[in-house]
Amino acid sequence: MIKFLVKNTTIKCFITTSLCMLNLAIVGQVEPAPTVKKITEDIESNFRPYLKKALAKNRKLLGTSPLVFTNTFENPIESHFNNFPMKYFETVTEPTSYGSTLIATAWSERIRDTSQIYRLNYRLSNACENSALLKPANLQLAAKQIEDHASESKRHMLQSLNSRSWRYLQKHASALLNASLLSFTSTKQSWFERYKTKKVIRILNNVDLNQGLCSREVWLNLADPAWLSHIYKLMNAHGRAGNAIILEIETEYGKIIFGGKADKRISANDILFIASLGGNNHYNNSSSSLFTGIPQLIVDFSGDDVYQSSHIGGIASGIGRVAVAIDYSGNDIYLGDQLSQGAGLVGHGILIDLEGDDAYNARLMSQGFAHYGTGEILDIAGNDTFKSRGLSQGVGLSNGLGILQDLSGDDVFIAQGFTPTSYGTPGISDAWSQGVGAGIRPYARGGIGLLIDHHGRDQYQSTSFSQGGGYFFGTGALIDLGKQSDSYIGARYQLGWAAHAGLGFFIEQGGADDYRSLGSANAGAAWDHSIATFFDLSGNNHYQLGEFSFGSTAHGSMSIFSDHSKNNQFKSIKNTESRKGAPNLSILLKADAQGNEVENLCRLEEGSKYTLTINITDQVFSSVKALLDQQCKRAVSADSRLSK
Repeated sequence: MIKFLVKNTTIKCFITTSLCMLNLAIVGQVEPAPTVKKITEDIESNFRPYLKKALAKNRKLLGTSPLVFTNTFENPIESHFNNFPMKYFETVTEPTSYGSTLIATAWSERIRDTSQIYRLNYRLSNACENSALLKPANLQLAAKQIEDHASESKRHMLQSLNSRSWRYLQKHASALLNASLLSFTSTKQSWFERYKTKKVIRILNNVDLNQGLCSREVWLNLADPAWLSHIYKLMNAHGRAGNAIILEIETEYGKIIFGGKADKRISANDILFIASLGGNNHYNNSSSSLFTGIPQLIVDFSGDDVYQSSHIGGIASGIGRVAVAIDYSGNDIYLGDQLSQGAGLVGHGILIDLEGDDAYNARLMSQGFAHYGTGEILDIAGNDTFKSRGLSQGVGLSNGLGILQDLSGDDVFIAQGFTPTSYGTPGISDAWSQGVGAGIRPYARGGIGLLIDHHGRDQYQSTSFSQGGGYFFGTGALIDLGKQSDSYIGARYQLGWAAHAGLGFFIEQGGADDYRSLGSANAGAAWDHSIATFFDLSGNNHYQLGEFSFGSTAHGSMSIFSDHSKNNQFKSIKNTESRKGAPNLSILLKADAQGNEVENLCRLEEGSKYTLTINITDQVFSSVKALLDQQCKRAVSADSRLSK
């Protein structure tokens, strides 16, 4: 089913296979029924031509806006599937059991896959050449390899923009951050704010993503598990392995430190490379050098460590550079402000934690955040807690790929919200977190944000605009592949949603899950030429959501809501519908269990197994609607309606 979501590269393929996907999603269904075939034919002849016309009009309106750079946007629906990282779901969502059989190469392959996904999505070249690292005979030779890679990585990064642009970004870093936040914190802008934002976006639109990606790949050679294992052996064999510091070397790019087994406090401000054998270490960033192009790699092999920063940047903070942190074991604490813990801003930030019950806490733009680059957290084992105010936990802004991936453990994801909601609802804030791809409206189209959890009994708590959503040409997904029971708490726009030409996915593999919302537009809600999908594949679930949810659509959108259980509980559901503006396609597929009260469903008589509803608001769909109404009146069984 996941492969169906990622192999569609045109409007035609998406609309046709989406309906087939509904049948495949039902356990035991193998062939599309005549009803679905008829719907597909009518959609091909009616919906697709209208959608093409509506999108052309929408794009024209965007292009005439004085605040929009017209070359930033494309046909929203078609561009999503032309640009979507098709290989990603195939690569990282395989339900493999890691547990105690972890191999070091598992994480190495995953972070390298991200480079390929980024290249495919943004149509980048394969110009970057890399050769395998030779194993050095001693630590001095290892330091020479590190320095050479730093020089090469910096060269590529600085070539991604001209020197004048780099100087501007160094001087006006706060303006860049404000431009990134502006769309999410205020709907009103002064002329000076518009001027600064437009200037920053113009500069960012000239970033050579190929050069930035080459910088990432060059530096990731040093994160190769085989090379790090060899360095570990050299350090252990050294006569000073029991000390805090084994060897320290000054370079023009910063310090290279080989640390021993004793506890130590490290100022990470001017560190190029550090590897520590052990100890309960404290890494502190008291200041940050922004947009220097100089990379950083921190490797800690054991111990309960603290990684702390009170300023912009910090651990695995790729602000105009590549920054990688790898922690092999221990119960670690990560504390950050903005752009830390796997964040990329015109750069690439990667944080990998292989083992331990870890606590991640950051304020904004962290924990798998990316804007004109990549930001990634990969946590392989342990019961972990992720906390942030917002724009975190798998968020991709323009030309960004942000990923938070957790492979095992009972985890908690919390996004508290950082700005009062623009809808004026008392006590509700916006978080823009947990698998969200969003554009800087109306200046730049969105990127890709993914939150993927593979196993465990997890808790997801957030405020508005979270948990698998796409906004303003962005693509976002929250995917939980575990079969344990999970809980989801949120507000407006939650659980697989999309708005303003966005694309949102929510997939829950199994368990008796609890879905609760303090607002509307949840569980497959699509607004304004968008596509939203919600799939819960098994388990008896509890839903308490607001209005405009369960596959609701508006203004020329498409949505799918699918739940396979017969014994769900629905509360406080109203106005589940398709409405307003252009034609919409809303598909709701659920088990028909006695006692479920959901408005606007075409109810089947007792004995039927499934309910299929399409709500349509335009005359071009009258034949499809009449066909479905007729099917409902006949009250045929699910097997005869949905399979043959």
